Amino acid sequence: MNANRLRQFISKRVVEEGSCRLWVGQTSATGHPAMMLPGIRRKVMVRRQIHATLIGPIPGGHVVVTTCGCRTCVKTEHLKAVPLAEARRLAAERGEYFNRAVQIKRTLTQRARSHITEEMVQAVREAPTAKQAHERTGISLGHCYAIRTGARRKPLDSPFGALFSPTVPRRA
Repeated sequence: MNANRLRQFISKRVVEEGSCRLWVGQTSATGHPAMMLPGIRRKVMVRRQIHATLIGPIPGGHVVVTTCGCRTCVKTEHLKAVPLAEARRLAAERGEYFNRAVQIKRTLTQRARSHITEEMVQAVREAPTAKQAHERTGISLGHCYAIRTGARRKPLDSPFGALFSPTVPRRA
């Protein structure tokens, strides 16, 4: 994609806020700006595409980060290519980067707040069909499918799993 087409494409999907240009289009699973390029059947990261097209090539082993710290900013003046280790350090300073142990702790806390108990999850997994699991447990059919396929409520088989216990009381 040439520079002019990229600018036109992006201008329809950004909002000026303060000194940043915030992306309001599609995002990745982690909340970073993403888009489908015309003619390409895969999602590309917007900041990476902007840097490569408008600023210059991205060296191997580098990632594009924002100097302002805003996750959805795509302003060219705020983009910078840095080594992955440096990007992780910057994210850790902002409190964004977390490792597997932190992920497990967060998951356990969320599960403790949920109305879906581990017994209900086990019943969903043991039921012959998702529809029967839905009828027996009252969990939505879509969530039953997600539990049965492993998209939700994945087992926490990790050496860190036993270190954490949910600290948030279950809702009544």
